[in-house]
Amino acid sequence: MIDLSVDKELPRNRFAAITAFGVFAYVSDVDRAARVVCRALAPRGVLFIERSQLLNPEQRQGLGLVLRRSGLRPLRVAAHVAAYRAT
Repeated sequence: MIDLSVDKELPRNRFAAITAFGVFAYVSDVDRAARVVCRALAPRGVLFIERSQLLNPEQRQGLGLVLRRSGLRPLRVAAHVAAYRAT
């Protein structure tokens, strides 16, 4: 378990999968936290996030944009979970 409000960096290209359930709704800088998580994924690694953790569609859309700009490709998983694959 990693606290993104305390742990400002993670090892780069290290993790094959990261789950971020109940994370982005509680960090003060969603863009920075998303970039940190994206850099930590190994090539072809997968990030799973809980869609319902973000309260409104604008927040969900903004997070998706940051993840795509960081080089992640959206995957289809389930109605309440979104997944993104690192390239």
